[in-house]
Amino acid sequence: MTFSEKISELTRNYEEKVNECRNSMNGLSMYSDEEISKRRTAMLKDLDSVTADYNKQFGEILQQFLTVYALEMPDDGKDHATDISNALQIINLLGNSLDTKNLSNMIKPMAKDFKSVKTVCDLIMTKSAVVSASGAAYNADVIKAVLDYSGANAGISDYADRVELIKNIGETGVKYSYSVEGSLTGKIIGVSPNISYNTLAMPQMLDETAKVYNDITNSDFFNR
Repeated sequence: MTFSEKISELTRNYEEKVNECRNSMNGLSMYSDEEISKRRTAMLKDLDSVTADYNKQFGEILQQFLTVYALEMPDDGKDHATDISNALQIINLLGNSLDTKNLSNMIKPMAKDFKSVKTVCDLIMTKSAVVSASGAAYNADVIKAVLDYSGANAGISDYADRVELIKNIGETGVKYSYSVEGSLTGKIIGVSPNISYNTLAMPQMLDETAKVYNDITNSDFFNR
């Protein structure tokens, strides 16, 4: 069962629990008003516990997903401070004359270390904005190569944004709740499940994030 299916199943099960509670609360006509109120109060207390458990399960499923689909960026464990410094000197020296061959030579010593490569790529993109404003832009091939090296063209930023959104949803707000309509002593009482929009949208979010993850890990960025 996929993580999206787990969330969908959890939502269906919670709705069933709320509906079961409502049916039970409306099947007490043989009791006095006082006893009906007493029993309905106890049922709602139990439903509160059930609701808390379902919200907990929701968070646990998201955490499992984030663990399984955690993106481990390339890291060779080496200190590339000198390589980065050398790259910066070349960037400053060449300016907008930087070409893809120069770029490749700069990246090669640190190609297996994402943080170092991204540091250099970020420097180039920052300078690109500056030189573009002055009318001396980098060659388009250089910019594309930078985006390839940094993983931007592979969807790294999209993946990071999606993961952050999933984390935020998991850590904030109520996912499952219910509403009560009518008196506890009334002939009929309404109890309805309230499912947040983010909870209903989560299965699709998880499937889309998993696809982005698979696309990235199967891309040239991870296999160069």
